[in-house]
Amino acid sequence: MSRLVLERAGHEVVVAPGVDEALIAIQQAATDEHPFDLTLCDYRMERTGLDLLDLRPTHDPFVLLTGEAEAEDLGDPRVSRVAAVLTKPASSRQLLDVVDELTSRWLETSP
Repeated sequence: MSRLVLERAGHEVVVAPGVDEALIAIQQAATDEHPFDLTLCDYRMERTGLDLLDLRPTHDPFVLLTGEAEAEDLGDPRVSRVAAVLTKPASSRQLLDVVDELTSRWLETSP
């Protein structure tokens, strides 16, 4: 659903089924000199979304999607490095507001 919402709003979306595939996509985009403006990641993967946060070589804003029950369990100190946490089911408006705010702020400050 997030993909459809973002694409309909004009965002380019790259989907990766897991942390390893996401890392490859992030590294490839950076190598091609078209780094991502934002990383949106589900907390529940074969590893957690926070593992991707630790491993990725870029510093673009990181948005974590999580289920309601999981949101209360996010006592992990790495969460402090996350730009935003969206609790599922996030509305289309919530998703777009967060993405638009973070990407515009990122584009203003990046070289």
